[in-house]
Amino acid sequence: MDNPKIDIKLLRRKYDNTYDTDYEEVDIKDYISNDLIGTSIPKEYLIIGTPAATSSITLKMKSNLQTGTYKIQFILKDSDTTIDTIEKYIIIK
Repeated sequence: MDNPKIDIKLLRRKYDNTYDTDYEEVDIKDYISNDLIGTSIPKEYLIIGTPAATSSITLKMKSNLQTGTYKIQFILKDSDTTIDTIEKYIIIK
């Protein structure tokens, strides 16, 4: 890869129906206090500009967040081309 980077975005599960498994994008800046750099894609932010072989990320959650199931997406890119996406789920009560 010529210009690898990792972007991040957050999705919240919709609760329109009891068994709904659809998610909608929310702005992760409303949920964490980490310094993030905006990208050309709305609600998607650069979290690691030059990834190493292994990287550790700590997300500093804000307080009084809306309860629900969330999906954090870590998006590996080479310039603006998406290579892969890893999803991690969290539950806020």
